Amino acid sequence: MQKSIFQGVSSFALKWTPRIIAVGIGGYYGLGLAYELGIMATIDKIAIVIFKSIVGRAGIGVFMPTFQWYSAVFIRGAAAICSGIIYEISNRIFIRCLAVRPT
Repeated sequence: MQKSIFQGVSSFALKWTPRIIAVGIGGYYGLGLAYELGIMATIDKIAIVIFKSIVGRAGIGVFMPTFQWYSAVFIRGAAAICSGIIYEISNRIFIRCLAVRPT
């Protein structure tokens, strides 16, 4: 039996929209948490020591803005992946609990 385009689009939207929302919120929340806990400041301090020994103070001024952007993207991505995994596991557990009904 062939599915209509509407059924395919609605199935795709119902499956992926909650996952995309969970990943997006988790990524930004995780980055905010990293800033609040000082993880980003610690990453910056380590990078400053490394850049200073390699390229000096001028190099710090040149490379730190780019490094900070990439480190924020990395932290956001790692938090997004973790929140996606947590969402997927909790979704599967919830569905299994609904499928098993006591007799």
